[in-house]
Amino acid sequence: MDLAIAAFYVAYAFTFNLAYDRVFPLQGWKSAEVTS
Repeated sequence: MDLAIAAFYVAYAFTFNLAYDRVFPLQGWKSAEVTS
């Protein structure tokens, strides 16, 4: 049971961080993008 809670937390945190970074990107990311 503890392993399931830990795995859920890791998956939730990873997904939340990905979604948050898509909605609110850092200012420096726009200048760091390489356009080819």
